[in-house]
Amino acid sequence: MKNTKNQAAAAEVAAAAKVEAPAKKVTSREAKVAFFGPMFEEGNLTAKEILAKALESGKFPKLSESTLRTMITDSKDPKYNIFPKLVVKGADGKLSYQKEA
Repeated sequence: MKNTKNQAAAAEVAAAAKVEAPAKKVTSREAKVAFFGPMFEEGNLTAKEILAKALESGKFPKLSESTLRTMITDSKDPKYNIFPKLVVKGADGKLSYQKEA
């Protein structure tokens, strides 16, 4: 009998824990993808313009200018890209996601 009561109490605690679970924290990587992704999607800005927007926004106060510049450069390298698609530089110097072949 005692075992059943303990199991019921444990089930109540587990149910309460599921309800009170904190919201998922947005990681730095997810924040970068959310900020830079739409700019790459539109494909109408150069790397310098994208960097300027990132610095003006103040969304990444802990990151230096050189870190942001490196992330933009790395978006063109399949080995270091953190975005869902590879970024390419067009003939006009504007960055956009690589088109599907």
